[in-house]
Amino acid sequence: MESSSEVDLISEDERQFGQWPRRLLYVDDENMISHEWQPGNTYGGYKEPKYNIVSYTWGRFALKQGEKPHVQGIKVGNISWDVPRIDPNRHFSVAEFDCMIRSTLTVREKTGDHGEPIRFLWLDIACIDQEVDVVKMSEIGRQAVIFQNASSACIWLNRCEEEELRTIVAEFKAADCMRPDMERSPKHYEKMITWTKSLLPPALGQLQRLRDEPWFNSLWTLQEAYLRQHAVILCRSGLPVSKGFPYSSSFENLRSITFNVSNIANTCSRAIALGCNDTSLLTTLDLINELGIVPIERHNPFTLLNSASHRKAFDNVDRVYGIMQVFGYRLGATRPEMTKLEAPPKFTLQDLQSELSEKLLNDFPVQSQLKIFTSPPPKGEAWKLNPYSEIPQFARIPSIYTFVNRGPGSSGMHGRNSPKSLSKWEVIPVAGTSEKSVKCTGKVCSFRMLQMTWARLNDERTKADPESHPIQEIALDLNRVSGPSSPLVIPLLPDFPIVGREVEVSRQNNLALLLAEHALWVLLLGTQKSPTRTFGRTQYGLIIMRAKRADTDYWKRIGVLRWELWDLPENTNEADKKLLKGDSEAWEGRSGVLA
Repeated sequence: MESSSEVDLISEDERQFGQWPRRLLYVDDENMISHEWQPGNTYGGYKEPKYNIVSYTWGRFALKQGEKPHVQGIKVGNISWDVPRIDPNRHFSVAEFDCMIRSTLTVREKTGDHGEPIRFLWLDIACIDQEVDVVKMSEIGRQAVIFQNASSACIWLNRCEEEELRTIVAEFKAADCMRPDMERSPKHYEKMITWTKSLLPPALGQLQRLRDEPWFNSLWTLQEAYLRQHAVILCRSGLPVSKGFPYSSSFENLRSITFNVSNIANTCSRAIALGCNDTSLLTTLDLINELGIVPIERHNPFTLLNSASHRKAFDNVDRVYGIMQVFGYRLGATRPEMTKLEAPPKFTLQDLQSELSEKLLNDFPVQSQLKIFTSPPPKGEAWKLNPYSEIPQFARIPSIYTFVNRGPGSSGMHGRNSPKSLSKWEVIPVAGTSEKSVKCTGKVCSFRMLQMTWARLNDERTKADPESHPIQEIALDLNRVSGPSSPLVIPLLPDFPIVGREVEVSRQNNLALLLAEHALWVLLLGTQKSPTRTFGRTQYGLIIMRAKRADTDYWKRIGVLRWELWDLPENTNEADKKLLKGDSEAWEGRSGVLA
C-alpha cells in the first residue's frame, strides 16, 4: 500500500505537469537514463526537450519472476523498479529492443523536418513506475496528452520484416482501385466480380497476416493508433521503411495501411450492394472490423469500444482504460481524486462501461445515441455503448466527431457544425439496485406521419431527378435469430434484405413504408447545420415503441434515422417544412424511460 505522502505527492505533481510526462528517457550512444520531471519542465537539465514516442506491445510476453532467469531486461538508469523482461523466443530480444529504441530518435513524421537532434523518448516501461499502482494509474490517465505532444511517433511491428511490410502496403494499394459509389449496371457488376476474384484475395491474405501481428491485436495500441495515425512504422529490425519514391525521404506510416484498407472496405460494401455474393466480401469486412482500422482512419471514437472487444487484453477493464483518452476522459481508478486514496476501489468492466456511457451521454447526447446494436442490449441499457454497438453509415460523417483528439496539439470538444441536442437526458437510479437508467424528455412524432411526408417529397424529387436519393435514411437495431453464426436480421422485419449491417439507399423508401405499419414513434434527437460541404441542415431521430407500465412511459428503441431539411422540392408546402423541422403540432412534448 502506498503511503499518504506518496499519494499527496502525486496529487501535487499532477497540477504541475500540465502536458508534460512524469518521466522521459534520455538516450545517448552508451546509456539510457530515465529522468523525472522537474519544475520548469526540465529533465536531466534539459528544459522542455522535444521527445518522440513509440507504440508497441509487450505485456502478454513478459516473463514471470523466476522464469528464464538468464534473460535480462534493457538497462535503464535512475529508476526504482525492475524493467519487465520479455521472452525473446515469443516476442523480441534485448538487442532488437535496444536497436528499435535508438532508431526512434532518428525518425521524423514530417518529411524535411531536420531540426535539432532528439535525445528523449517516452517509453512506457522506462517512464511509468511498474510497481506503484497509484502512480501507474495516474500516468495511464494522461496518455492522450503525452502522445499528442510528442514530436514524432513510431509503431513497432516487431514480427514484420521490411520486405513483408512493402508487400502488405503494395497489395493494399493495388486493391484500392475501385470507385465505391459505382452506379448499378451490368458493366459495373462485372467489374466488381473481376476485382473480387483478382485483387481482393491478396489483400485479404495481408489482412489475415496483420491479424497475427501482436501490435494489431493488442488493446492499448488501438488508442495509440487513434491518437497518432501518421506514426512511422518500424519493421522487425527497428528501422523505418522508405516509401521508395525517388528523391523522397518519407517513410511508410500507419496511414499507408488505414487509408487503403478503409477504401477496400467501402468497395466490398458496394460490391455486395451491386449483387456480388462472394463470401470473401463479408469475410474481408468482418476482418477489417475486427482489426479496428476504419475507426482509426475516420476519426470515429464511438466504434472503439466495439473494436476493443476484438483485441487481446491482460485485464478486461483495459477495454475501457485503453480507449477512454480519445474522449479526454479519466475514468475509474485513473480519476484524479482516486490518486488521493491509499486503497482505491476496484472497478469492473461493467462499472467502467457505465461510467463511460454516462459521460458520453452528458457531453454528446446526439452522437452517443446515433448507434445500432447487433445484439440486444441488457434491459434498461440501450442508452449505453457496448461491444455490440456500431455506428450506421450516415452517422460516420467526420463533422459529427470534431471533438476527438487528432494528434499533436489539442482540439475542442465541440466544433461549429457539431450536432445540437434537441432532447434532454437524465440518468436516474433503478430502485433497489446499483444500476442506472435514463429518462428522456423531448418531442415525439408518429413515424407514420413522417413517412407519408417523406414519400410525397421523395416522389417530387424523383420526378425532377430519377437518380436522387431519399430524404430519409434509417438504420435499425439487428439480431441473430438462431445462434451466433446465423445472419443478422431486423427483428420487426426479419425478411427484409440488409447488406452487412445496413439497408441499401435504394430500399429506404420501402423500409419506411413497412415500418409505418407498426405503432412507432420518432424522438427528435438533434439537428446539425452542415454535416458536410454539400449537405445542409439535417435532423436526427430515435425510432421507439412506446409502452406504459403503472404511471411510467417506457420507450424501446428500434433504431435511428436522419432526414434532410435542405434541397427540398421547390413546391414543398409550409406544413411539411414545419413537420420536418419539428415545429408542427404533430410533435408532442413527452418523457419516457428508455427500456
